[in-house]
Amino acid sequence: MWKSIFKMDKLQSKGGVSLLILLAILLFITPSIYAEDVEIALPTPPDKPLPSKKQINTLVSKTAKRYKVELALVKAIVMAESAYNAHAVSPKGAIGLMQIMPATAADYGIDNPSDLFDAHINVNTGVRHLKRLLRKYKNNYGRVIPAYNAGEGVVDRTNNNVTYDETIKYTAVTIRNYRRYGGKRKIDMKKAVVKPDSPFYHTDPSLLSLSMRMIPPPKYLDSRLDRPMFVLPSPKKK
Repeated sequence: MWKSIFKMDKLQSKGGVSLLILLAILLFITPSIYAEDVEIALPTPPDKPLPSKKQINTLVSKTAKRYKVELALVKAIVMAESAYNAHAVSPKGAIGLMQIMPATAADYGIDNPSDLFDAHINVNTGVRHLKRLLRKYKNNYGRVIPAYNAGEGVVDRTNNNVTYDETIKYTAVTIRNYRRYGGKRKIDMKKAVVKPDSPFYHTDPSLLSLSMRMIPPPKYLDSRLDRPMFVLPSPKKK
């Protein structure tokens, strides 16, 4: 009798191990299946000659003048976004000279993403979007430039303390290009983005849904490491 029970336990044990192995295989395979399902289908550039830099500069100059946007700013963004490549496509699906996302283009009446490969349509749409950001942020370039790259939602949620590596580098490059193209406007970089050496650089405040006060990470604190990373604000006294 005891031998029979022992044999059954061994079979159940083997079955349990087999089930665990099967689950492990499924867990390993499933993420790759989902990754393929969400892969972005990037638009294909047209089989047409690229406009020259001279042609693009003429177009940018006319468009900037039409919408009353500083030329040096538009040229700086075109350089930072695409390096004057009208057929540029980012891994996230931004298109053309001013790297416009299809969803943004739709806000300005451009429903076919392929139209953004047209330099005239792209620059016109990009400058219109830039003009709207300038109005919203009252010509504060320190906010407009990060908002053009990361999105105004991120800038608004973080009070412009954007910590994305890409946006920090993009803002610095764009301002450098702006100066190179003759831009004279004063830009307060302290209000533009969080610098890499900031104690708040480790996290993105835009991910916080509650009203919280941030505490710097342990290396910026004293030896007491039992303090929380975030604390809720104290209730206001009536």
